[in-house]
Amino acid sequence: MGNGSLDHGIASDSDLHIYGVTLSILTGLICSFGALTNILNVVVFSRQGLADTVTVTFFALSIVDVGVTITMFGVGLCFSPLITEAGYPVNTFDLSYIIGWTHIAFSRVSSGMTTFVSFERCLCIAMPLKVKRIITLRRTYVLLVVITLIMTMSTVPVFYTSRMAWVPDPVSHQIVLQMVYTDDRSLVDSISFGINTVFLVPGIFVALIIFTVILIINLIRKAKWRRSISGDCVASNEEMKERETLSVKDRKAIKMVAIVSVVFIVCYAPGITTTMTAIVVPDFNVGRREQNILFITGTLTLFLESINSCVSIFIYFNMSSKFKKTFYDMVYLCRCRQIID
Repeated sequence: MGNGSLDHGIASDSDLHIYGVTLSILTGLICSFGALTNILNVVVFSRQGLADTVTVTFFALSIVDVGVTITMFGVGLCFSPLITEAGYPVNTFDLSYIIGWTHIAFSRVSSGMTTFVSFERCLCIAMPLKVKRIITLRRTYVLLVVITLIMTMSTVPVFYTSRMAWVPDPVSHQIVLQMVYTDDRSLVDSISFGINTVFLVPGIFVALIIFTVILIINLIRKAKWRRSISGDCVASNEEMKERETLSVKDRKAIKMVAIVSVVFIVCYAPGITTTMTAIVVPDFNVGRREQNILFITGTLTLFLESINSCVSIFIYFNMSSKFKKTFYDMVYLCRCRQIID
């Protein structure tokens, strides 16, 4: 269905159509891969056994990332010509907005859990003897549930003020499913966006950076300390091998944290910028003059967030020997079953 006769600004309806076709193709490929790999992550972590806090957190994060990729697939589907030109009595432009905010809900839960993992690793380095008493398995489950509830509730006001409903379309003279708004939308959205933009989203972003920097600094200091100790005394071959092993582990941990941090910053920074722009520029909003460019930049940031969820399997596989071993064991078991059958 069409999007009405709203006077659009920078991006025209034809620009939006071209972008939508491209987006539908990219999301179909990338998000399908992301959903499958995160399902594989869930299986691998479950086979490892949910007996420690890190595995439990990555298990939960993988489940959430399945939602991130599937909802982004839905956003891309709304722009596909197979749907937009099929003549369904649905405003796919509005539907993509609702699905997009469902994606944002999953994405915020994912970012919250990622920050929690970084905080936990930071404690492991800063207080190695106390961390197991501070962050127990039971508390991890509780914290993951709390993170999920808080992040999900942060998007509830949007679904309250903007919802899909069957209404008469003045252009086609049909009853179509499109977005309607509550009378208090401006007030509720301004408060909600203000809280999310000023506190929640930037707070998570900054916290992850701080925790990562602290973790890297501690790892570098410990690595330098071990090298200084090895230089002051003559150690046995076994001790030297142990120190070299520890040094390799430190370097891998630093590399993994750096990759996670860079991927997070690159993928989430545009989303924060878009959200802040929507508050500062009144026309940069749904139902306003620049709503087309909002949807283009908004869906692009959602796509970048989906990429963040898609690359996790490569990080786990290359940085975790336990994950790699479990993965290979699963592949070997599947091949053995095929041979037997």
